[in-house]
Amino acid sequence: MSVAVQGPDDDDEIPWPLDDTTTSVESKATDMPQDLLCEQATLGGMLLSKDVIGQVEQALRGPADFYRPAHQTIYRAILDMYGRNENVDPLTLADELDSHGELVGIDRGRNGQAYLHTLVHVVPVAANAVDYARSVRRLAERRDLIGIGQRIEHMARVGASGSTQVLLNTAMAELQSLAVGRQQNEKLSVADRWPDYLETKESGEDQDILSSPWEDLNEILTVKPGMFGTVGAATSGGKSLFAQNWATHVALRCNKPVLFGSLEMSGTEMLDRMLAAEARIPLNRVAKGGSAWTDEDWDKVAKVNDTMSRADNLILDDSGSLTVSQLRARIRTMAARDQLPALVVVDYIQLMTPDPGSESPVRAQEIARISRDLKMLAQEFKIVVIALGQFNRAANGRRPLPTDFKESSAIEQDSNFIILLHTEVDAENKPVKPGELEVHVAKNRQGPKGRQLDMAMQGHYARIIPMGAL
Repeated sequence: MSVAVQGPDDDDEIPWPLDDTTTSVESKATDMPQDLLCEQATLGGMLLSKDVIGQVEQALRGPADFYRPAHQTIYRAILDMYGRNENVDPLTLADELDSHGELVGIDRGRNGQAYLHTLVHVVPVAANAVDYARSVRRLAERRDLIGIGQRIEHMARVGASGSTQVLLNTAMAELQSLAVGRQQNEKLSVADRWPDYLETKESGEDQDILSSPWEDLNEILTVKPGMFGTVGAATSGGKSLFAQNWATHVALRCNKPVLFGSLEMSGTEMLDRMLAAEARIPLNRVAKGGSAWTDEDWDKVAKVNDTMSRADNLILDDSGSLTVSQLRARIRTMAARDQLPALVVVDYIQLMTPDPGSESPVRAQEIARISRDLKMLAQEFKIVVIALGQFNRAANGRRPLPTDFKESSAIEQDSNFIILLHTEVDAENKPVKPGELEVHVAKNRQGPKGRQLDMAMQGHYARIIPMGAL
């Protein structure tokens, strides 16, 4: 038989050959707009051609565009594998789903692997998957609109007297959110982008720029969403302190969400540093606990208590083992809570664990893969990702170079900007100028490079400040 399924335009028909076994009673059991065959064809096209995956991802808003939960699961798994640059076909996808215990639920307890093969046979031409995906999205938007209407009706019926304006504002916000979602992938040409671009430039200040707590650095370095940067230093060279000062500034001063993934310090250690920096209490006393605090210390703690208590936008992940996939999942969770991080910090990249299936006997290859994935993560979510990196032994006793990162030169290639921290030492490895820290902007795709800033590292207060602030 031949079944016609509506494509992206209501007047177009997309024909394909199907047999009666592919028709689902599920499509007749609900009044919600959905098309099982379009969903199957979309996924089938992604399994047939890797080139189609990115195009389908652009056409859809996310997994929730699929009506059937099993299709959402399949779609997420395909994107996860695609993000790891793995080959995607029914066999590899079945292994991926099975490794997460999800294969058995794909076809209601029946043969999940056979269902994946069915998806491939549903679509005759892989390129058509993009058209089917647009239809899937259109139907999902209709379901969203129905849901919004139902919620608005419920609020109008049970809303308290005198709250009409609140209900109207809520309704408008939900409808606006749906409208923005429809437009998010539509402005791609220079002509489309130009008016907003020019308006941003004319305003005098780009709100997307992510500032640091150091004005001298801000004059040199322009950090925007989608960038991947690296901060390098020798062991105990101040990179964690530098990154934490930056993260705290973004969260507490700029009021933007931050995710700080620490593979070196516990959450308590990071809080110790934050308190020392914010309250100006010596770190050694903070670490010892309240019994070592003076009355003056307690007064300082009281002054910053409100700020720290409201810092729900600074997420400290001290799980101790971190992969790029886990980091992506954490970002998605924050985004679902309307807290998409403006900044993600990884401390530090050489301690990250490769995703399952991407392990290599050569550690340099693993680090190169992690570096590339972090860059893709910044671009995928349009956020800033900063990875801290440790130098190899060749950098000991001299000013570091971008090629000095331990275990991989790919870090230099992937980074939009690189900041190298250095403290000059003598023959006995003692600081020539105690407390001084050289900050080198070694790579800067959006501005001058090779600049050096001299800063003061106040380790006892867990902060780095300009020399002029002493």
